[in-house]
Amino acid sequence: MGIRTPLVRAALVAMLLCGAVLALSACGTGFDAQTNRVYTAGVGSNHRGDTVDILNALFVENADETATLSAGLLALEPGGDAVTGVEVTTQDGQSIESSLDEPISLAFDELHLTGEEAEVVVSGANFLAGDFVQVELAFETSAPISIDVPVVARDDAYDEVAPAPNPGTTPAEEPSEAPS
Repeated sequence: MGIRTPLVRAALVAMLLCGAVLALSACGTGFDAQTNRVYTAGVGSNHRGDTVDILNALFVENADETATLSAGLLALEPGGDAVTGVEVTTQDGQSIESSLDEPISLAFDELHLTGEEAEVVVSGANFLAGDFVQVELAFETSAPISIDVPVVARDDAYDEVAPAPNPGTTPAEEPSEAPS
């Protein structure tokens, strides 16, 4: 007789089908899988809004009790927008001195990186690498946005983030590096 009896064959087919269903169902995780969400790999904080996105926002510590804001800002409305003010506080509400020399113009659908120049700088002794600070950005046309932003230590990963300008100088007056 062997394995060819109808009952044994039906049992083998059922086991093979169950194994195939289990193997194939492991390939997908449904519509709520991580692949259907925005991937956030960076250290910084993100705020996705209706009119402005703030992407990978963080402050990079400088050597002189200052930190430079590094963030991607994206205006989502035709006509763009502009950052007109910045207020920064510690998590317990202490004010941190912040400077925004001039409004940051945001063109529609064009990512603006704030860290390439020291456009937003905070200073004081009441924040350190590892802390989170609360940043409120005011805009020309959009409602203000508040976001908790980490402060990170300056290392090789943040070489392209501009340090704070020296007090009393403009970027054109800052000393250049001597050739090595």
